[in-house]
Amino acid sequence: MGYGIGRRARGFAVVLAVLAGVSAAGAQTSRSVGGVSGKVTDKGSGAPVVGVTIQVEGSGIGVVTGTDGTYRLAAVASGPQTISTRRIGFVAAKKTVTVADNQTVVADFALEAAATSLQAVVMTATGAQRRIELGNAVSTVDASTRIAESPVKNIGDLLSAQMTGVQVSTAGMTGGTSRIRVRGVSSMALANDPIFVIDGVRMTSTSSGNGTGGGTVPSRANDLNPEEIESIEVVKGPSAATLYGTDAANGVIVITTKRGRVGKPVFSFHTEQGRIEDRNNYPATYSLLGHSPGATAQKRCFTYDVAEGTCLLDSATVLNLWKNPATTTIKAGARRLVGGQVSGGTEQVRYFISADMNEETGPVGLPAVDQHRFDSLGILIRPNMLHPNNLQQFSLRSNVDVALTPHLDVSVSAGLTSLDQRFPQSENGSVASYVQQMTFGPGYSTGPGYSGIGAAGEPLYGYAAMTPGEIFQYVSSQNVVRFVGSSTVNWRPVGWLQVRGDIGYDMANQDDYTLQRYGEGPTGGTNLLGSAGD
Repeated sequence: MGYGIGRRARGFAVVLAVLAGVSAAGAQTSRSVGGVSGKVTDKGSGAPVVGVTIQVEGSGIGVVTGTDGTYRLAAVASGPQTISTRRIGFVAAKKTVTVADNQTVVADFALEAAATSLQAVVMTATGAQRRIELGNAVSTVDASTRIAESPVKNIGDLLSAQMTGVQVSTAGMTGGTSRIRVRGVSSMALANDPIFVIDGVRMTSTSSGNGTGGGTVPSRANDLNPEEIESIEVVKGPSAATLYGTDAANGVIVITTKRGRVGKPVFSFHTEQGRIEDRNNYPATYSLLGHSPGATAQKRCFTYDVAEGTCLLDSATVLNLWKNPATTTIKAGARRLVGGQVSGGTEQVRYFISADMNEETGPVGLPAVDQHRFDSLGILIRPNMLHPNNLQQFSLRSNVDVALTPHLDVSVSAGLTSLDQRFPQSENGSVASYVQQMTFGPGYSTGPGYSGIGAAGEPLYGYAAMTPGEIFQYVSSQNVVRFVGSSTVNWRPVGWLQVRGDIGYDMANQDDYTLQRYGEGPTGGTNLLGSAGD
């Protein structure tokens, strides 16, 4: 499947042109501003402390210390300023310094280890706030650490088994919806999904897709690239509605993407390759064989026949198409990921840019018996038949922070995703399901009441009415091009007043496509005449 490079290239050009204009505007801004720099160390060992949040109190100016414990605050208003530090595991500290125009004052900190973590800081709808000051429960996931420790393919994997009160049911198919519940089910009739907020703006996360034709439903939350995420915070309880509205009664998932830091450009590259397996223990199909009283011809019996005495039991059969190497649809899938990131900037302009390409093939494939039959008949085996579950995704993100004046700064976030995905018919929908055909067979490959021949003349080998090969000829795919952008403006006209504004844009172009070619695909009714939906 192609990526539609022409249409997507125009979208990338528009995003980059807008961000280039913002960067140019910030670069051309040259005003007399003061700064604060310094180093944060552990008071006990003297080692540098990484990840300390440094803020100018009463303003929205803040940075995080680098790997060497140093920091630099830009565009700080002249005069007395209070500098504060916050870091989980350390006691918060403050210092008052006097900032002069066009000069940088030094403020070093030696932090003491804390016995408790009550100084933890989380992101809320009104900005950064200490966890102890919140009226609702918040759980945090460090996305960067989580990705480094275990394979993470989507948002569901990031949240799975990471916090109390949050249950995640992962999808059975590549690209499928992961069901997330915060503190269980709150309604039997209404939706129980939490809402998503990314970089201060609400994002559409509901599942959607008409082109899947009764199979797996794709998830819009999976449009996000986990490599771009810095942290995820889950706001629990109905009190979250005071910050995010009544829709937040089922909880809020607050996503913060990575930002640039002052310093030279830092490049990083990552690649991942793995194998995807389906290790579920699928049940076998059983059947009872017997004969009517006074008759010798064998027939298939049911338990109520045996109980009523209308069928005398002779034997029982068992057949598991999932475990037979010739008939199983369980095939090992693969995952390939490659990407890169660059971040850095000056006191006036900071940036973060990333790009990733991901391809994943689900653990579903054409059975060996169908592949041999198609080859012997000269039938073309297309990629959607060989691997009916596949995802190809390209992600691009650019975050820019600009300090326009000592009292005004702007943050711009832009994320663009393009993905193509296809799904097999696995549920009871408008077309046949391969799971049905493997589950509701007679329990034997040959026997009474079962001809073993499908409507297209193919051997059934124990499948119910058709083989997965016919079902996998049916094409069901979805293409999505999505842009999620946001901008935050912080204005501090006077020392005791801070004004913050957020604006965002979430746009998706979604194309659901289905195709059954003439003479191919699931049999029954008029299916073989062919159909297409777009």
